[in-house]
Amino acid sequence: MAYFGLIQETLPSWVALAVALLALLLVVSTVDTLFNALASIVTADLPRLTGAEDTATLTAVARGFTAVVAAGAVAVSLQTTSVLDLFFLADLLAAAVMVPLLLGLYSERHGQAGALAGGVSGLVVGVAYFPLPLVRGPLSALPLPLPTPGFLYAFLGAAFVSTIVSALGVALLPDDFDLGRLSTEIRRLGAPAADGGEVTEE
Repeated sequence: MAYFGLIQETLPSWVALAVALLALLLVVSTVDTLFNALASIVTADLPRLTGAEDTATLTAVARGFTAVVAAGAVAVSLQTTSVLDLFFLADLLAAAVMVPLLLGLYSERHGQAGALAGGVSGLVVGVAYFPLPLVRGPLSALPLPLPTPGFLYAFLGAAFVSTIVSALGVALLPDDFDLGRLSTEIRRLGAPAADGGEVTEE
C-alpha cells in the first residue's frame, strides 16, 4: 500500500493508473492460475473418491469448487484492507502444514490421517495465538480463554505442534506406502508416454 501511495504522490495520474492496472492484471493472472490448479486437483481426485467419471459431472464440480473458493477469498478480503495481514495468515497456514507435507515425501509410514491431524492441530494452535484482528476478532466471541497473542508464539506453536502430532501419527497410525512406486506411476514432463502419446477409443 505504501508503494502505491508513493506512486500516487510523486508520479502523474496516468502513470499511477497504468501501474494500478498492471498490478491488477498480475493479481488476476496469478489468482486465475491458482483457481485452475485447485479445480484440477479436486477433479482429479473426484473419480477415486466417488466413482464419478463422466465429463459433465467433473466439469460441474470443478466450476462449483472454483466458485466456492472465489467466494471465500472475497469474504476474507472484505475483512481487512491490509495485504500484509493476508500474507501473515497465509504464512501461518504454511507453518502448520509444512512438516506434515514434507514428511510425506520421505516417510513411507506417514499416512493421510496423521498428516491431516498434524496440519489441523498446528493450525488450531497458531490461530489461537494469532494477534491480528482478522482472526482474533471472531475468536474473541467464543466462550473460551485465549492465550496471549504473538507472532512468534503463533508460528512456532503451529510448526511445533504439527511436528509432534505428525510424529505421533507415524508411530500410532502408520501407513504402508511404497515410495518406489512413484518412479513408475509418475513420469517426467519431457518423457514420452508409454503408449507413444496416442489416443485410443474405448
